[in-house]
Amino acid sequence: MMGDSVKYVIIGIGLNVNSEINDFPSELHHSVTSLFMCTSRQWDLADIAKELLKQMEDLYKRVHSEGPGFIPALWSDRWAHLEGASLTTERWCRTGNQFGWFFDPED
Repeated sequence: MMGDSVKYVIIGIGLNVNSEINDFPSELHHSVTSLFMCTSRQWDLADIAKELLKQMEDLYKRVHSEGPGFIPALWSDRWAHLEGASLTTERWCRTGNQFGWFFDPED
């Protein structure tokens, strides 16, 4: 920190892409998911990384131009499935007790 402002922030993201249930310790089987487990297909890691970085850059640009005020509504919209809303290229996956959201770049 510099005075009252933050100069740098480091974040980490974990994304299970082509993992299968047995790739995880058995004690986590009730709470893990992956893109493969949601779609039953293998994903190209480079394509996933590009899409993730594109989405992050778009959000960064929006925060830079508009400020962060839109984020709570954006986050809330991601949980629309709890209200029974239908989604198009954004899909929901449920494995065990977990819900996951993913965007299929092929849609």
